[in-house]
Amino acid sequence: RVKEKKNDNVHQDFKESEPWPEPVDGIVLLIAISSMFRRYIVFKHDFEAELMSTWAMGSHVYEEFHIFPRLGFTSPLPECGKTTCIDLLEHLCLRAIRADNISSAIAYRIMEIYHPSLLLDELDTYIHENKEMQGIVNSGHRKGGFVWSMNTDNDQLKTEKFGTYGPMAF
Repeated sequence: RVKEKKNDNVHQDFKESEPWPEPVDGIVLLIAISSMFRRYIVFKHDFEAELMSTWAMGSHVYEEFHIFPRLGFTSPLPECGKTTCIDLLEHLCLRAIRADNISSAIAYRIMEIYHPSLLLDELDTYIHENKEMQGIVNSGHRKGGFVWSMNTDNDQLKTEKFGTYGPMAF
């Protein structure tokens, strides 16, 4: 359960959370989240619910790590539950923002400014033709991942560096 708080520095589309007022037992929380995932998703392997739960919990502390893995969903057929996984993560991850399609320019700007958990549904439908988005997905699993962009400021060309490190599920 996430308590929401207002933060003027966070975009209105992001749900900011605050720590629970009492200590939380991480194992009990992991078991509860895993059980919730199992109610809605049929996993191929027993450990996948715990993996997904650990990843969602980790999104709240990802900045403590040098590497934070991407979470990718696959299925043998369409409509096997990949979107349901994204739907559930949207309610559990730190500053979750979901997109069914996103330009690379928007993705790296959102990641730099808001540091969200980026949940990309249908990524397989547009990433193959988008080399820039492939670079963002590949670079952002570790601290220090970034992209460069050329912009104009008062008719002057200016380069900007945008960090891509952060939780991403697709």
